[in-house]
Amino acid sequence: MGFLDKLPDGETNLPTTVKDLGEQVVKAGQKTGEKLGQGISDVIDEIIDFLFD
Repeated sequence: MGFLDKLPDGETNLPTTVKDLGEQVVKAGQKTGEKLGQGISDVIDEIIDFLFD
């Protein structure tokens, strides 16, 4: 059930309206974006450490 996997942690209730669905998509996107941004930041930090150590 891929759609349920995309909902924020701990939430398994399907949204009842399109507005609720939109909010869930935005929240899931924000969480994914934050994780991706942190991952990229970590990689850049590791490269800098490798080059200058």
